[in-house]
Amino acid sequence: MAERHYRQASYSPRSSWVLDCRDYAYSAQYDEHEACDSDYQAGSGRGTATFSFDMRPGTYDVYVEGRHTANRNPAGARVEVNCGAESHVAYIQQRTEPHIKQMDLHGRYCLSGAVEVVVDSSVSGASDSVSRVRIVPAGS
Repeated sequence: MAERHYRQASYSPRSSWVLDCRDYAYSAQYDEHEACDSDYQAGSGRGTATFSFDMRPGTYDVYVEGRHTANRNPAGARVEVNCGAESHVAYIQQRTEPHIKQMDLHGRYCLSGAVEVVVDSSVSGASDSVSRVRIVPAGS
């Protein structure tokens, strides 16, 4: 199993993501979050969170954990799993009840070497969240 916590991701731009207010990261637009995270700046809320892995060849289930709340992106969080020339995109619905952190299955893929899992909030200013990404051998 491979796992990365939201503090291990690369954020671009960092100013679109709130990291210090809760035990997860989320994209945001409003200045109310500036008080608890001095690196966040109110604005578009658009950006990416990239989690990098080095995987042995195999078939894996890719999970993304985020905080589900009523104010999340109504279209779902756009998440890419990139490995070599292959890119797998799924939209993970985080606008659900109850308001809890939840581990959602992105999909099952053949992966090898450098793998990036990208929470892509650059296409929408709506709020997406992530607390960790987990890659486990299929069927585990």
